[in-house]
Amino acid sequence: MKAWLYFSSVVLIVLTGCANSQRELAEVSNARVTSVQESARPSPPPSAPAAMPTAFTPSTASPDHHHDVVLMAMAMMDRNYTYGGKKLNVGFDCSGFVSFVYQESVKKRLEGNSADQARQTLALPSGQERPGDLVFFNTTGAANSHVGIYVGEGRFVHAENERTGIRASRLDQAYWSKRFEGFRRVTQ
Repeated sequence: MKAWLYFSSVVLIVLTGCANSQRELAEVSNARVTSVQESARPSPPPSAPAAMPTAFTPSTASPDHHHDVVLMAMAMMDRNYTYGGKKLNVGFDCSGFVSFVYQESVKKRLEGNSADQARQTLALPSGQERPGDLVFFNTTGAANSHVGIYVGEGRFVHAENERTGIRASRLDQAYWSKRFEGFRRVTQ
């Protein structure tokens, strides 16, 4: 229960920082009231334990703010996909999403498309990935043509396409596992 309350209050802070209009701020505030009322009940919301990976708990958060990146990425789910998009009010493509999340959550600039972002990051040996790292795929026949943010437990958040928008996917899904290129870390 404490982890759920911590998670919902942190997401609220992230969402409040993302609101770009009075209407969105009102929606966030209304969602907060509902969330606080639901979390005050004796049992947590039905989807809370399954939807909240262990990476979100304070005890496993890395000291270098990777948890901030993960929380921001999760807060952006269900936003619109727009090819070339890099702004909240327009929508995002995969590299625009990653750039926005890193800039807003940890004030780190990542420029360009997904291949450019791969060149700005450090390749990781297999098994060394952690939540907040970037995950790259070859989806067009070109190296590092798609990027997402790893959130733990074999999942990543990314701006997938115009139909699905920003969503979480599993690395072991056939489509993504066949196109996986590797994890990379954003360095200070």
